[in-house]
Amino acid sequence: MNTNAMRERLHSFLEVANDKKIKAIYSMTEAEIKDSSEDYSAELKAELDNRHDNYKAN
Repeated sequence: MNTNAMRERLHSFLEVANDKKIKAIYSMTEAEIKDSSEDYSAELKAELDNRHDNYKAN
């Protein structure tokens, strides 16, 4: 099974999982979730804005 299929199956499962299972999964991945939610640097934001502007212009 490829990762896209896994992602879809996990998403579907999380939609119907009970609170106990959600809390267990969250506790296993909490550190990674917090790390991934850090703000982008000003430099990265500027680069993304530039790319977006170029995309819209072309």
